Amino acid sequence: MRKATYSALGDRPVKHKASISALLLILAIMAFAYFPAHAKDTYATTHLGEFRGSTIDGVDRFLGIPYAKPPVGALRWMPPKPISQAWQGQRNAKEFKKACVQGAKPTMAKGSQEDCLYLNIWSPAVELSSKALSKNSPNNAKPELKPVMVWIH
Repeated sequence: MRKATYSALGDRPVKHKASISALLLILAIMAFAYFPAHAKDTYATTHLGEFRGSTIDGVDRFLGIPYAKPPVGALRWMPPKPISQAWQGQRNAKEFKKACVQGAKPTMAKGSQEDCLYLNIWSPAVELSSKALSKNSPNNAKPELKPVMVWIH
């Protein structure tokens, strides 16, 4: 005789594992659909150009910011060289770049690359109202200084 499996929510037997899998899949899709709706674009300007990052739950995120020229070709095994030329337009800073090659294996690990000199920056979100951006503003649109976390990989 086959025993019935009971759910944690009651005394009804769970007859189909596919039902549970389908429910978990639906919940996962709903979670992924929920989070991007709360992200909004945020911008930062440097001497090299403008970055478009994202603000999620009160935190500004700028991911994949280059801090040196890629160490490939003639620059391989050399000290990092500064980026000397600004780019045109906005640079997308919403996604992580690939990780650096690591480990004892001579082959590159899956998902890694030698072009990996990037910063990931998180900071409390800075909101500037149109009043704060006014040239007549007493603080001249300077936001309050806040902590910043920088991750160099």
